Amino acid sequence: GYAADAPLFGEGAPLTSLGLVTFVMEVEDRVSSVTGKTVRLVSSEAMSRKRSPFRTLGALADYIGELLKTA
Repeated sequence: GYAADAPLFGEGAPLTSLGLVTFVMEVEDRVSSVTGKTVRLVSSEAMSRKRSPFRTLGALADYIGELLKTA
């Protein structure tokens, strides 16, 4: 498996801006197919957070969990 603290985006992370966009679209599709719920990961709320939900795999997973509670 992957470590929750594996970086996604930012210094030392594997994804470029374009790679992050592609990854986010894939994750949204996967969440929808698995849960039947639609989530939009990129929003003004996500971008205005003090700590980006896109910094690590764990942060993104936590953020998706938050979104699914209200979806």
